[in-house]
Amino acid sequence: MNKKYNIRVREMCGIGGIVSTNNSKIDQNIANDMKVSLEHRGPDHSSINYISDSECFVHSRLSIIDLDSRSNQPYQDDDKRYTIVFNGEIYNFKEIRAELQSKGVKFSTEGDTEVLLKGYIEYKSEILKNLGRDSVISLYGSNESSWEASVYIIDIAKQNNIKISLNGNKK
Repeated sequence: MNKKYNIRVREMCGIGGIVSTNNSKIDQNIANDMKVSLEHRGPDHSSINYISDSECFVHSRLSIIDLDSRSNQPYQDDDKRYTIVFNGEIYNFKEIRAELQSKGVKFSTEGDTEVLLKGYIEYKSEILKNLGRDSVISLYGSNESSWEASVYIIDIAKQNNIKISLNGNKK
């Protein structure tokens, strides 16, 4: 190997999810198979979060910033209205956190996941312009009568953001 090159390959978290648009119950075997298929991506924690019988997120975590289990994903806000899984590392999360704290937002972890979710709650998709990092983010939000699941693919180099969104009404 040529010593002048320092090549680093870092594993990234694995994310997945299932949203049944007709509100049918998720086959737990399929969700578990998805979880198992992602476990090699994140050796520190792997879980399935059933938001309801017809929606779930899967995450395999490679702990980088906040090693505490409180930062495991899927991560939900205090009201359990929003759920997030994401793949990446938000390099400027401390600056975003400080801005949110100046607005009175409270935090229970030291990680970038909570900052990203609370930033999304505060600024909606505008927060994505401030991440400065390639990421894949999946968010689920709901209220008493409706839900929305969105996937954001952020490509900083190409200055391109892609949003894939599903929404519907609860029965």
